[in-house]
Amino acid sequence: MKVGEFRGAGPGHAVRLGTPDEGPVSDEKVDTAWAELTDFSSYYVELPVNDHLLTMANAMATAYERMMVRSWKLCRFERKTLLLPDHPVTLIRYAREPELRGVGLVNAAAITVPIDRQAAIIMTAPAGRDGMFPANTQVANELNHRFAWNSRIELFHHPDDRWSGGKRRRHRPRPGGPAPHRWSSPSRPAR
Repeated sequence: MKVGEFRGAGPGHAVRLGTPDEGPVSDEKVDTAWAELTDFSSYYVELPVNDHLLTMANAMATAYERMMVRSWKLCRFERKTLLLPDHPVTLIRYAREPELRGVGLVNAAAITVPIDRQAAIIMTAPAGRDGMFPANTQVANELNHRFAWNSRIELFHHPDDRWSGGKRRRHRPRPGGPAPHRWSSPSRPAR
């Protein structure tokens, strides 16, 4: 039996089941079709083993393309140090994006990755050249704030670095968060 149109949910709620050529379908046929559709133990779907690997490969290829079109900037600090979260890749949303909208590789204002205690890679919007990102105290504080927020369980710092008066604690931004750095225009130093 082919389904031409089906509205409703369950026996007795079908407006029309069948094709225009066959006309209306009896309640018995609807009950039988509904029982088959909702008996999830009556059939088995076997997925090929390679499907998961192919999905991962396609996702990695897409992620690679999205990251390689961005402008890569190295931000190196002389005196300031960075925190290292257990989840180092941090996506930063545009300041005017609603917080309810998700942020991903495509719509992120920047992608940041700490590479050691005094350097980070900042991948900005795909409009510009690779190079150096201006390093200053405000950028270091903003990066540390974001890295702390992005950590899941652990947040690491060098034993010689002092954080919060030597106390270990996680920082969570207040609602609305701090005024974000202008990630989309890295040529201008932060104010």
